[in-house]
Amino acid sequence: MSKLTPTEIFIHIAIAVKDPAFWALHDLCITLALRVGMQFWTLCVRCCVRAATPSCDAERHEMHASMEDWHERQPHLLRHSGTQPMRRLIFACSLLTLLAGCANHIIDPHGYDETGTAAYYGARHHGNRTASGEPFNQNALTAAHRQLPFGTRVKVTNLDNDRSVVVRINDRGPHTRGRLIDVSREAAEQLGMLRSGTAPVRVQALD
Repeated sequence: MSKLTPTEIFIHIAIAVKDPAFWALHDLCITLALRVGMQFWTLCVRCCVRAATPSCDAERHEMHASMEDWHERQPHLLRHSGTQPMRRLIFACSLLTLLAGCANHIIDPHGYDETGTAAYYGARHHGNRTASGEPFNQNALTAAHRQLPFGTRVKVTNLDNDRSVVVRINDRGPHTRGRLIDVSREAAEQLGMLRSGTAPVRVQALD
Protein backbone atom coordinates (compact mmCIF):
# COMPACT_ATOMS: atom_id res chain seq x y z
CA MET A 1 0.00 0.00 0.00
CA SER A 2 1.56 3.30 -1.10
CA LYS A 3 1.92 6.20 1.30
CA LEU A 4 -0.29 9.24 0.87
CA THR A 5 1.36 12.50 -0.06
CA PRO A 6 0.56 15.68 1.92
CA THR A 7 -1.59 16.83 -1.01
CA GLU A 8 -3.59 13.60 -0.97
CA ILE A 9 -4.10 13.88 2.79
CA PHE A 10 -5.40 17.43 2.35
CA ILE A 11 -7.80 16.29 -0.39
CA HIS A 12 -9.12 13.53 1.85
CA ILE A 13 -9.88 16.08 4.57
CA ALA A 14 -11.42 18.48 2.03
CA ILE A 15 -13.79 15.71 0.94
CA ALA A 16 -14.56 14.60 4.49
CA VAL A 17 -15.74 18.02 5.62
CA LYS A 18 -18.60 17.83 3.12
CA ASP A 19 -20.25 15.24 5.38
CA PRO A 20 -22.38 16.84 8.14
CA ALA A 21 -21.32 14.13 10.57
CA PHE A 22 -17.72 15.29 10.20
CA TRP A 23 -18.37 18.46 12.16
CA ALA A 24 -19.63 16.56 15.19
CA LEU A 25 -16.50 14.43 14.96
CA HIS A 26 -14.37 17.55 14.47
CA ASP A 27 -15.74 19.22 17.62
CA LEU A 28 -15.27 16.03 19.62
CA CYS A 29 -11.67 15.58 18.49
CA ILE A 30 -10.82 19.22 19.14
CA THR A 31 -12.30 18.98 22.65
CA LEU A 32 -10.40 15.77 23.39
CA ALA A 33 -7.23 17.28 21.99
CA LEU A 34 -7.55 20.34 24.20
CA ARG A 35 -8.17 18.17 27.23
CA VAL A 36 -4.70 16.69 26.85
CA GLY A 37 -3.06 20.03 26.10
CA MET A 38 -2.78 19.93 22.35
CA GLN A 39 -2.62 23.60 21.35
CA PHE A 40 -0.28 23.52 18.36
CA TRP A 41 -1.84 20.56 16.60
CA THR A 42 -5.34 21.81 17.30
CA LEU A 43 -4.42 25.04 15.52
CA CYS A 44 -3.06 23.03 12.58
CA VAL A 45 -6.26 21.02 12.28
CA ARG A 46 -8.44 24.13 12.48
CA CYS A 47 -6.35 25.89 9.82
CA CYS A 48 -6.59 22.82 7.58
CA VAL A 49 -10.37 22.65 7.96
CA ARG A 50 -10.72 26.39 7.36
CA ALA A 51 -8.58 26.08 4.23
CA ALA A 52 -10.69 23.17 3.05
CA THR A 53 -13.95 25.10 3.50
CA PRO A 54 -13.46 28.57 1.93
CA SER A 55 -16.00 31.15 3.00
CA CYS A 56 -16.60 33.21 -0.13
CA ASP A 57 -18.15 31.94 -3.39
CA ALA A 58 -15.09 32.82 -5.47
CA GLU A 59 -12.78 30.81 -3.22
CA ARG A 60 -15.26 27.93 -3.10
CA HIS A 61 -15.47 27.86 -6.90
CA GLU A 62 -11.69 27.96 -7.21
CA MET A 63 -11.33 25.11 -4.70
CA HIS A 64 -13.94 23.06 -6.56
CA ALA A 65 -12.17 23.63 -9.88
CA SER A 66 -8.83 22.67 -8.38
CA MET A 67 -10.28 19.49 -6.91
CA GLU A 68 -11.91 18.57 -10.24
CA ASP A 69 -8.59 19.03 -11.99
CA TRP A 70 -6.80 16.98 -9.35
CA HIS A 71 -9.46 14.26 -9.64
CA GLU A 72 -8.77 13.92 -13.36
CA ARG A 73 -5.05 13.57 -12.71
CA GLN A 74 -5.37 11.27 -9.69
CA PRO A 75 -8.57 9.21 -10.22
CA HIS A 76 -7.23 6.21 -8.29
CA LEU A 77 -7.38 8.11 -4.98
CA LEU A 78 -10.86 9.59 -5.18
CA ARG A 79 -12.53 6.73 -7.04
CA HIS A 80 -13.22 4.94 -3.75
CA SER A 81 -13.12 7.68 -1.14
CA GLY A 82 -15.54 9.86 -3.11
CA THR A 83 -18.28 7.26 -2.88
CA GLN A 84 -17.80 6.07 0.69
CA PRO A 85 -18.46 8.83 3.26
CA MET A 86 -17.82 6.49 6.17
CA ARG A 87 -14.36 5.64 4.89
CA ARG A 88 -13.56 9.34 4.59
CA LEU A 89 -14.89 9.93 8.08
CA ILE A 90 -12.78 7.12 9.52
CA PHE A 91 -9.73 8.50 7.72
CA ALA A 92 -10.27 11.97 9.19
CA CYS A 93 -10.85 10.48 12.64
CA SER A 94 -7.63 8.49 12.39
CA LEU A 95 -5.70 11.56 11.32
CA LEU A 96 -6.99 13.66 14.21
CA THR A 97 -6.33 10.83 16.65
CA LEU A 98 -2.77 10.58 15.37
CA LEU A 99 -2.25 14.29 15.87
CA ALA A 100 -3.70 14.06 19.36
CA GLY A 101 -0.99 11.57 20.22
CA CYS A 102 1.57 14.34 19.79
CA ALA A 103 0.02 16.37 22.60
CA ASN A 104 1.76 17.42 25.78
CA HIS A 105 1.56 14.85 28.55
CA ILE A 106 -0.31 15.73 31.73
CA ILE A 107 2.15 15.85 34.62
CA ASP A 108 1.91 15.04 38.31
CA PRO A 109 1.32 18.37 40.09
CA HIS A 110 2.95 17.17 43.33
CA GLY A 111 6.03 19.28 43.99
CA TYR A 112 5.55 21.41 40.87
CA ASP A 113 7.54 24.65 41.24
CA GLU A 114 8.52 26.62 38.15
CA THR A 115 9.36 30.18 37.18
CA GLY A 116 8.49 31.86 33.91
CA THR A 117 6.37 34.55 32.30
CA ALA A 118 2.66 35.01 32.96
CA ALA A 119 0.07 36.87 30.90
CA TYR A 120 -3.66 37.29 31.34
CA TYR A 121 -6.83 37.07 29.28
CA GLY A 122 -10.07 38.85 30.00
CA ALA A 123 -13.12 40.45 28.39
CA ARG A 124 -12.48 39.19 24.86
CA HIS A 125 -12.65 35.58 26.07
CA HIS A 126 -15.29 36.04 28.77
CA GLY A 127 -18.00 33.40 28.43
CA ASN A 128 -16.07 31.25 25.96
CA ARG A 129 -15.79 27.56 26.74
CA THR A 130 -12.46 26.53 28.21
CA ALA A 131 -10.63 23.29 27.48
CA SER A 132 -12.11 21.79 30.65
CA GLY A 133 -15.61 22.47 29.33
CA GLU A 134 -16.61 25.20 31.77
CA PRO A 135 -17.17 28.78 30.56
CA PHE A 136 -14.34 31.22 31.11
CA ASN A 137 -15.06 33.83 33.77
CA GLN A 138 -12.65 36.76 33.77
CA ASN A 139 -13.72 37.59 37.33
CA ALA A 140 -12.86 34.15 38.73
CA LEU A 141 -9.45 33.08 39.99
CA THR A 142 -8.55 30.61 37.26
CA ALA A 143 -5.66 30.00 34.89
CA ALA A 144 -4.52 28.11 31.81
CA HIS A 145 -1.53 25.77 31.90
CA ARG A 146 -0.21 23.37 29.29
CA GLN A 147 0.41 20.32 31.46
CA LEU A 148 -1.06 20.62 34.95
CA PRO A 149 -4.29 18.64 35.48
CA PHE A 150 -7.60 20.49 35.51
CA GLY A 151 -8.60 21.41 39.03
CA THR A 152 -5.02 21.85 40.24
CA ARG A 153 -4.67 24.82 42.59
CA VAL A 154 -1.46 26.78 42.17
CA LYS A 155 0.06 29.77 43.92
CA VAL A 156 1.25 32.37 41.43
CA THR A 157 3.73 34.95 42.73
CA ASN A 158 4.65 38.10 40.81
CA LEU A 159 8.43 38.28 41.17
CA ASP A 160 8.42 42.01 40.43
CA ASN A 161 6.30 43.02 43.44
CA ASP A 162 6.02 39.81 45.52
CA ARG A 163 2.22 39.81 45.29
CA SER A 164 0.61 36.40 45.00
CA VAL A 165 -2.73 34.74 44.28
CA VAL A 166 -4.08 31.19 44.30
CA VAL A 167 -5.76 30.11 41.07
CA ARG A 168 -7.37 26.93 39.75
CA ILE A 169 -6.28 25.40 36.43
CA ASN A 170 -9.30 25.02 34.14
CA ASP A 171 -7.90 25.72 30.67
CA ARG A 172 -5.01 24.90 28.35
CA GLY A 173 -2.42 27.47 27.37
CA PRO A 174 -0.57 29.73 27.00
CA HIS A 175 -0.59 29.66 23.21
CA THR A 176 2.30 32.13 23.06
CA ARG A 177 5.75 30.62 23.01
CA GLY A 178 7.91 31.34 26.05
CA ARG A 179 5.07 31.84 28.53
CA LEU A 180 4.38 29.59 31.49
CA ILE A 181 0.82 30.43 32.49
CA ASP A 182 -2.18 32.58 31.52
CA VAL A 183 -4.29 33.89 34.39
CA SER A 184 -7.74 35.46 34.47
CA ARG A 185 -8.17 39.22 34.60
CA GLU A 186 -9.12 39.08 38.28
CA ALA A 187 -5.97 37.13 39.11
CA ALA A 188 -3.88 39.56 37.05
CA GLU A 189 -5.37 42.48 38.98
CA GLN A 190 -4.45 40.88 42.30
CA LEU A 191 -0.96 40.24 40.97
CA GLY A 192 -0.63 43.89 39.91
CA MET A 193 0.12 43.09 36.27
CA LEU A 194 -2.83 44.65 34.44
CA ARG A 195 -0.81 47.62 33.23
CA SER A 196 2.19 45.64 32.03
CA GLY A 197 0.18 42.73 30.65
CA THR A 198 2.90 40.23 31.52
CA ALA A 199 5.09 39.55 34.53
CA PRO A 200 7.80 37.16 35.69
CA VAL A 201 6.17 34.70 38.07
CA ARG A 202 6.75 31.67 40.22
CA VAL A 203 4.10 28.95 39.97
CA GLN A 204 3.80 26.45 42.83
CA ALA A 205 1.27 23.62 42.97
CA LEU A 206 -0.56 23.35 46.29
CA ASP A 207 -0.98 19.92 47.85
